[in-house]
This record gives sequence, C-alpha cells and structure tokens, in this order.
Amino acid sequence: MIFLKKISLIIIIFLILISNSLGKNYKIGDKIYDEFEFSKKIKIKLEPEGEWRIIRKENWFHGNLKTEMTGLALIKEKKIVALKEFQSGSFAGWRISDVNMALNEYFYGDKSDGCNQIAKYTLIRLYHKGSTTNCFFISHIDVRKEMYNPDDEKKLENTVQYRKYIDANNLDLPNVMLQSFHGYFSQLNGSRVFTINSFLDPSFQNGPISQFIDENINEFHPFNINNFQEFKIYMDQFVKKSIKKHIIFEEKISTKDNHKLNFQEFNITNNEKNKQEDISEQINSIRKLLDSGILTQEEFIKAKNKILN
Repeated sequence: MIFLKKISLIIIIFLILISNSLGKNYKIGDKIYDEFEFSKKIKIKLEPEGEWRIIRKENWFHGNLKTEMTGLALIKEKKIVALKEFQSGSFAGWRISDVNMALNEYFYGDKSDGCNQIAKYTLIRLYHKGSTTNCFFISHIDVRKEMYNPDDEKKLENTVQYRKYIDANNLDLPNVMLQSFHGYFSQLNGSRVFTINSFLDPSFQNGPISQFIDENINEFHPFNINNFQEFKIYMDQFVKKSIKKHIIFEEKISTKDNHKLNFQEFNITNNEKNKQEDISEQINSIRKLLDSGILTQEEFIKAKNKILN
C-alpha cells in the first residue's frame, strides 16, 4: 500500500514537472493576445499588438531533428499584416555527430535563406562554434512569390497550411514584407533549439509602399536602398527594433553570455531593453487580472494604454 502511494506521488510530481515545462497547447483558429508561450517559463511578447490567430500548427523535420512549428497571423480588414513563426525542438540524448548534422540542415541547409551570407540581407549576425549557433538576420520578401511560386518548388510544402487558411477565409496579402529571424541552440543550454521568424507589412505601420515587388530590384534591397531615402529611414528603424527584440530573445531563452551577439555599433542600451521588458511584465500582470475576472475588458484596455503611454 505504501509502495503504491509512493508510485502515485512520483507520477503526480512527474505530471506537474511536465505541465510546468510545456507551453500552451495551441490549435489552429485560436486567438492570442500579448504573448506566445514556448514553455511556461519562456514567453515572447507579440508585436505589433492586436489579436493574433493561429493559422499553422505542424511538426517539421530537419534531417532527424523534429521541431514543433506554430504560425500566427495578425489580420486587419481581411489582410494579413504580420506573420510570426515559432519553432522549438530538443536534442537531449543525441550523439554530437548527429546534432551537428541536424543543426547544419536546420540553420544552414537552405543556401537561398537561413543563416548564410546572402546579398538581399540587410544585416546578419552569427555566432557559430561547434554545435552552438546564435543567428539573427534581417531581409525583405516577395510575399506572394514565397507563398505560391517559390524558386524551389519543394518550399510549397512549407506554406500549405497558410494557403489553405488564406483561401478559406478570403484573405489578402501584402506585396512585400520585412523579415527578422532569431534562432539559438546550445548543448550547454538544455539542448533545445528555439527560433522566431517574423514578417511585417511596412505600410501597416505607416511605412513606405514598394513599387518594385521583385526582391532583387525592391527598394529595400541593400544594393538599392540608398536611392530611396524614405525606405532607408524606415529600414534603419526596423533594424534597431529587431535588434532589441533579439537581445530580449537571448535573455528569455537564457543564452550564454559568450554566445550573445555583438550589436555595440547600434548603441542599444540596457535601459531601452529593460524598459521594454518592464512594460511587457506590467501588461502580463493586468492580463492575468482580466483573465481572473478582477478587471473588465474596458478596465484592462485603459490600464494597458496607461502603461504604454
């Protein structure tokens, strides 16, 4: 009898540990506000603010690495104005040779994308030593081409769920979106890989509207942008905001100090970073009050606006 009680206690403790480590079980169609949960401890603020919808949920395989993919869309007036892709996976218990092979496929396998030096990238920062990778890059994409007619036809498999959701809900897409990618893996950090791939329609935030959709001649391309001052100013702002997000990303997933990327030339101060984190924490606190029924929706919106202002 005592033995059975011990077994029951062990099972309960195990279930508690599992529930505390896993994030929410998102489903397609779910609506999310404020933050996305990689796990109970790792929560990422969603920007721009608004009602984000889960429009993609599936497992991906990169070699032998299995990752969970969740795709979110911010939709305004039947148009997708922002997309975010969250991926995570574990290498716990793998042989180092297998880890290196899978990571090479995951981060560097696509020579037209990924953590490689590519002409269309506005900025790339990379730490790569052994199996450790910390990757950040900024680019621009021809949205419809990537979604419906990519250069590599195999990539059509990656957007099946997006296309189904877009077509089923009669949604529109912007011509051009800006992209920021954030990814990290280290065996010294729980052997888990985390990536965030963000896409934004510049016009949604009063940015300039591209006249040239092709990525190579687009105004945001590094070879062209100096000829379009309005695009240059907007991209400079986008770069700085994205760097701040990567610094916060590094801290959220407990990136080792010697693995962190160097952005000194952009003068991103700790005060700016800490201010963003503090705002996020305050909003999360009042969101819990709303969820528990202590605040009404109107009171929550007033409190959130007060924090943001």
